[in-house]
Amino acid sequence: MTFVIFIQNNLNIIIMYKYKFFSWKIIITICFFVLLNSCSEPEINYSCSDITNLEKLANEKNDPTAQTTLALCYKDGENIEKDLVKAAELLQKSADQGHAAAQNILALMYYHGDGVSKDLKKSVGLFQKAADQGYAYCSV
Repeated sequence: MTFVIFIQNNLNIIIMYKYKFFSWKIIITICFFVLLNSCSEPEINYSCSDITNLEKLANEKNDPTAQTTLALCYKDGENIEKDLVKAAELLQKSADQGHAAAQNILALMYYHGDGVSKDLKKSVGLFQKAADQGYAYCSV
């Protein structure tokens, strides 16, 4: 007899186990791991549609992804008043934490002088930091 169990975790990856025998120990162990997985933190919504949550994550939790997303909301004026200076400040905080996408976007802002004074030296340095992390948009 073949016993097949399908477990779907939060990442929607299906894991298949095949056993030639029926064992309660195996079933209990798998159920335990399923329960542990279900107790993980809820998925965070990084979207300009929830500015309040982004501001909380960016400011209180110092979350670099939230800082970068919020900066893009300010940069594009999406669901919030456009503010390139505020966008650059948030990107700087995120870039200082090593967030490659923030380094790349901030480098572009320095290159064009958007919200910051035009500075090609800073731009190149930030592009290099992002590329060193393997950020695809910066690597040559």
